[in-house]
Parts: sequence; C-alpha cells; structure tokens
Amino acid sequence: MNDASRPKPTLKLSRQGKEIGEYDAESIQAMLDGGILDGTEFCWQSGFKNWVPIASLFNVPKHIEQPDRSATAAAPTDAPEPQAAAAPMGKLLSPTAIANLSLLFGPFWGAYLVSRNWEAVGDHARARRSLLWLTIGLPVSLAIWFATGIPVTFPWAISGIIGLLSTLAWYYFDGKKQMNKFKEDGIVQFSESWVMPICLGLVIVSGILFLGAAWAARE
Repeated sequence: MNDASRPKPTLKLSRQGKEIGEYDAESIQAMLDGGILDGTEFCWQSGFKNWVPIASLFNVPKHIEQPDRSATAAAPTDAPEPQAAAAPMGKLLSPTAIANLSLLFGPFWGAYLVSRNWEAVGDHARARRSLLWLTIGLPVSLAIWFATGIPVTFPWAISGIIGLLSTLAWYYFDGKKQMNKFKEDGIVQFSESWVMPICLGLVIVSGILFLGAAWAARE
C-alpha cells in the first residue's frame, strides 16, 4: 500500500468539555488558520495519556487572541473509550422487496423476514418488536377470522381488502422503518437467498386458502 492510499491519523477535538469531531492534522491546522478553531480546544488520539491543549501541537495564528488559560474550560478528564469493532453483518434480504411481496404473502410473513434482517445487523431490540406482529398479531387475526366466520360471512373480496389494510398498517408501522434505516446507514447489498422465504410464503398462502375453503364447506 502506498502512502497516498494509507488513511491519515486523526485526532479527536474537544471544546468546553464536549467532543466536537475528529480530524486529521492538516484539517485541524486549516481550521485554526481559518478561525474555525480558536486555539482553546483540546485534542486526543490513540497513544495519548490525557487530552492536551491544541496550541501545544499546532501553530495558532498570531491574529487569534489567546485567552487566559485559567478562564478556559477544563479539558475532558478521561480519554475517549476505544470504539468496539463493528459486529459482522449477516446476510440480508431487501426490505423493499419484503414490503412488496408482503402484499401477496401477508404482513406476518413480512414481519418475520424484517425481524431476521434486524437480527442480522445486530439490532435485537427492533427484531423483537418486529416479531410481535407475528407472535401476537397472527393468533389474534386467526381468532377473529374464525370466530366471526369471515370466509363465510363476507365475500372473499372483502377478506382480501381486510388483509390489504393489515399489510399497509404493518408497512407504515414496521416495514418502512427498516427501509429508512438501511437507506440511512448505506446498506445496499442484499445477498440472502429468496428460495426459502418464497417457499414459506407459498405455504402460508396455501394454508390460508385451504383453511378458508374447509371452514366455508362446514356451512
């Protein structure tokens, strides 16, 4: 690797006890020269025991009036904790494709796959919330479906409309959040195979059709 492609060392900057960013030495000097930094800040990088005044490492332009050091904010008392390495990301399915196919396979299918995506990126709290659409919503929906005799009392078209409304509710309150989060984080590569999710969706749809037909035949 040549020097041009090697990442430049960076320093964390602090002003009045609060971190304000992390920059390389060239950028810090440019900000001092431009008056963006006033020379009262402190800096730290890996290997430093404590935060040090920026003026002790960089050339503070003479036109910047140096304040009384006794009146300036104290440096942070602790060095920043090193950031943990990012957990390896598992294989993902496109949340946009999940949302689109949920119009066919239903919101509970979509909720399960969205939950798997959250688990793959290490967000277990969101994964559990997404799974609630399946673990709570599915039993409640089935109970209402059979208790009210929707397949018999209502035409199949109305049943389909009810299913569509359920899917739209799931999309706006759950599925869309993952789409926005992945877009915000720049996650654009999805390598998980669709074979098993599609097979699962076909089983779900076939099961619903079979149960609806069997329930209607009882009348």
